[in-house]
Amino acid sequence: MTEYQFTLKFSLKNPEAKIDELVERLGEAGCTDALVGIGQPGRIGLDFTREAKSASKAVQSALADVKRAIPDAELVEAAPDFVGLTDIANLLGFSRQNMRKLAVQAKSVFPPPVHEGTPTIWHLATVLDWLKRRGNYEIEESLLEVAKTNRQFNLAKELHDLDITVDDAVYEGLRRMVGQRKISHFIENLVKPYIADTTLDEGYRAMAADKAREAEAMEWSNALAADVSDEAR
Repeated sequence: MTEYQFTLKFSLKNPEAKIDELVERLGEAGCTDALVGIGQPGRIGLDFTREAKSASKAVQSALADVKRAIPDAELVEAAPDFVGLTDIANLLGFSRQNMRKLAVQAKSVFPPPVHEGTPTIWHLATVLDWLKRRGNYEIEESLLEVAKTNRQFNLAKELHDLDITVDDAVYEGLRRMVGQRKISHFIENLVKPYIADTTLDEGYRAMAADKAREAEAMEWSNALAADVSDEAR
């Protein structure tokens, strides 16, 4: 068993929910290995230190525990994943100046960000993989594993939230080629290889094997296979 540290951030449908009651329900659901943080109304964050056979199983079980305690909670972000250079430096024990110097000196080969601006944002797993390949940096395997797992969950969440639209002519062509009721499945099969890996699939299967968590497994599996309604064409 390995100890994994990660943070899950959720939005709450009831911003007036009593925090003491939520914390008690989270403890009863198995989140005794998490510190609960309350920031703005309608948001809650849990800093987990959870032992599991893999990062995927750790995050999967934590999500299931939270959903069992607060069924209407919606995942906002699994962290660490989206990071700036200062975040990366803090996680790896570098100084901010050294991390920035590395990014500037290796600009031509440094991983491209997912957002350029103030601040510039990267997927942590992408940068950790790059540093590991360089061979000059010691990267903690549990951190890399958590970063990759969180990236997959956040990408899956974004896919689920997408409002997919296609041109009328394209939609009509898809309808003739695959059938109206199979369009969403066809699009899913095209997109899934770019955002999902066997880690997620294995996690869903392992979670579904536990009857007590079967409902949660189905919910998160369906996030990768969200239907595209006729109105969203």
